[in-house]
Amino acid sequence: MEKFRFSPHRIGIKQRQKRGVIIVVALFVAIMIGFFAPRIWQKVRVLAEEYRIQKGQEEIASLPEISFKAEEVSDGFLDAPQLNETSPSEEFLAKLEALGPEELPAEKILAVPYICQNPYRNESGWDVHDASCEEAALLQAYLYYTGETVSADEANAIILDMIRWEEKEENFGGHIDLYGDDMMKMITGYYGIPEDEVVHLTKMDTLLMKKVITLGYPLITPIQGELLRNPFYPYPGYHMLTIIGYSGDTVITNDVGTKRGEKYPYSFERLLNANSPVGNDAFVILSVQKTGDAEKTSDGESRGNEPDGTPAPM
Repeated sequence: MEKFRFSPHRIGIKQRQKRGVIIVVALFVAIMIGFFAPRIWQKVRVLAEEYRIQKGQEEIASLPEISFKAEEVSDGFLDAPQLNETSPSEEFLAKLEALGPEELPAEKILAVPYICQNPYRNESGWDVHDASCEEAALLQAYLYYTGETVSADEANAIILDMIRWEEKEENFGGHIDLYGDDMMKMITGYYGIPEDEVVHLTKMDTLLMKKVITLGYPLITPIQGELLRNPFYPYPGYHMLTIIGYSGDTVITNDVGTKRGEKYPYSFERLLNANSPVGNDAFVILSVQKTGDAEKTSDGESRGNEPDGTPAPM
């Protein structure tokens, strides 16, 4: 009989095989834990939430019933005026929706005062006001509601004050093109007009513009300058004007970008073509009632409504 001989090499192979089996089993267990643990935890969370809801329902059911008769409520409460939950902007949009095409006049032009973005309309003024279209378009709409007129000096001072307001760090930190939300911030922030008194219209079309004008509101409207093909405003890029009326297929604007811009006509097709690339939108101010006390200009001077609600002179 062959004698058994001790072999360290064989023992080493068996130990490595054993460790390999242990590693494989450990990996398998880890994979199973990783696979089932989230599902188990999710199930525990669901059960805990169901238990919490059940306990809450039991506590509510255990509360004593409270009842009262109408006559037990104070007369003062019953007679109190009910709050109108419809905002001015919601009312305006409802009127737009209700206004049918057959109700629109063939022509309507609003008495919106014209303000050139360069109030002095001279060569040197364009160096200062080459990018003041948003401010002038807004000022036109604001003056329409207050019924005021301003001189070139006053218009220049107001536009420059708007620019100083924009340049403050808490506002825009510079004199920039005002799109969408930024233009809303300018309207409500500078003049202190409540947000629900300003409507940001989107998806502009001919019928929508005619409806807004028919209801008596001008539209502050951004456009792409070169697409207007105005021979007196041949500049490319972002621009803004105020739509003040229409006549048949022609839209009437106060185009602040040229000294010849008062009641400047465009076809609806051309204006919409110029409006589409910059947002296909417009802004409508419903009222210039302030949110609080008279507003302050950037120089600290008061401007706004008097205590009786009449506009203060600018």
